[in-house]
Amino acid sequence: MAGLPATAADRRIGERIQYARQAAHLTQRAVAAALGVSRPQIHHYEKGTNCISASSLQIVADLLGRPITWFLDPRIAPETGEGA
Repeated sequence: MAGLPATAADRRIGERIQYARQAAHLTQRAVAAALGVSRPQIHHYEKGTNCISASSLQIVADLLGRPITWFLDPRIAPETGEGA
């Protein structure tokens, strides 16, 4: 059975994963190792083509030093972390 199609939220979360990963100077391979998934899976998360689970997102948030709400709340500006 195929999963649900990616949503705008999946794409936004993916963009923020990529932004925070690059800001932390980590590779997709390093994030993949922390999650126990393949590097291509991280690529799919970052592009929003696969949905990341809540538990995996918490691991990513901890690894990248961001609160989980930073990934989820569209009102928080990625660059500043401040709400609108």
